[in-house]
Amino acid sequence: MVLLLIQLLGAQTSNDNQLVVQQTDVVFLTVKPENVLDVLCNIRPHICRRHLLLSTALGVSVQDIEKVRFQSC
Repeated sequence: MVLLLIQLLGAQTSNDNQLVVQQTDVVFLTVKPENVLDVLCNIRPHICRRHLLLSTALGVSVQDIEKVRFQSC
């Protein structure tokens, strides 16, 4: 049912975070707070100035997300 709705809306899904980042301009970071660092480290090489990164992870600040740019994962 959900997949049908996604198809009707023209949306696409993927399990490959790096591929999604490469093909989009807006990235929704909707993971559990304890997974934010791992996901950001995974997609970091593909994030550039054109990307708008939106996070719904409770307790993870903008500063926390920005720190990932400057640390080694």
